[in-house]
Amino acid sequence: MTNDPADHHVVAAAIFANTEVIVTTNLDDFPVESSAPYEIETWHPDDFLVYFDKQNPGTTIKIIWKQSNELKPPRSIPETLDKLENNNLKRKNKVPKFTRSIR
Repeated sequence: MTNDPADHHVVAAAIFANTEVIVTTNLDDFPVESSAPYEIETWHPDDFLVYFDKQNPGTTIKIIWKQSNELKPPRSIPETLDKLENNNLKRKNKVPKFTRSIR
């Protein structure tokens, strides 16, 4: 494995699970050439969520609605999306493309 040694277990688990995608904000530790031999892609959550939403129209907003209502205290969908855009999050953890597509 040629990805970051501290993350070998992630690629090993993906191989064992026969998965096609690793979703992580830590893209620097998973260069394309490290997972390509195993036919595994590495995606940032923002790109994955946009792709998932396009493949499953309506499903994502239902999930966000359900999760927002289960929070203590419950939030509205706009409040949840605002939280995903919160300036307190590290830049790489934000999902701006996703929140724009949902809004």
